[in-house]
Amino acid sequence: MIRHVTDQVEDMEMPPLKQRKTYPALTLEQVQTLITWINEGAEWPGSIAL
Repeated sequence: MIRHVTDQVEDMEMPPLKQRKTYPALTLEQVQTLITWINEGAEWPGSIAL
């Protein structure tokens, strides 16, 4: 997930580059919050399946 929101996966950026005017990329602070959440043992909600 972090690789996608930091544009490290070509053609699979989140949000897509073509939609950035409507859906801006996460800020560095928001990305750091995600990284901290994951490093602290983020739990995936049981009600969500991929």
